[in-house]
Amino acid sequence: MSTISQEEIALLRENARKEVELLEKELEEAKERLANKKGQVQAYDLLLDGGSSKDQNLELLPTSAGVFKLDSLQESVIKNPQVSSKNSVKPKKKKRAQRATKAEMERRRKMVAEIFFLNGDLTPKDLNPLVDAVLGEHMEPHHLRAVLRRFEDTFAVRPQHGMWGLTEKGRKEFAQLFGEQELSELDLSTSQMNDVILLQT
Repeated sequence: MSTISQEEIALLRENARKEVELLEKELEEAKERLANKKGQVQAYDLLLDGGSSKDQNLELLPTSAGVFKLDSLQESVIKNPQVSSKNSVKPKKKKRAQRATKAEMERRRKMVAEIFFLNGDLTPKDLNPLVDAVLGEHMEPHHLRAVLRRFEDTFAVRPQHGMWGLTEKGRKEFAQLFGEQELSELDLSTSQMNDVILLQT
């Protein structure tokens, strides 16, 4: 039975270490090639999905291994979409319109109440063009709804779907402004309109 000397064992160990170093180096190179290939695939996916604008050309650079890859900035953008070039344009935040003042809201309340007083109950859709005509400019529907909801003492939603009108308190307030005569005329015209609606149905 032959025995292995200490020198032979040391030589075998040294050869094994060299082989480990060589394999680790090859593994690192393989990882780098794999990362480059993944980057290329992502770049092609981006181009195919229209992620890159037609005006933007992605430049492929030759490497020492004879393959082409994206430059480091393009690669970083593809690997991490949050990273962007200095030339990229950030989307502008939509500026919020200035809130209406108390005086403006009160003016809108009186204007809308006057329309209800003269025309009877209406849906916001029917009310909006009348408000626009009195106001002289377009009032956004959500601004009109804000007026209707804010002044609960003046405006009330009706049992009929989507209908709004004046509360009893609101009717009394505007009867004093426009006079009792117009209020009685309004009651008459409202009943006549109801008769017309009944006849049509």
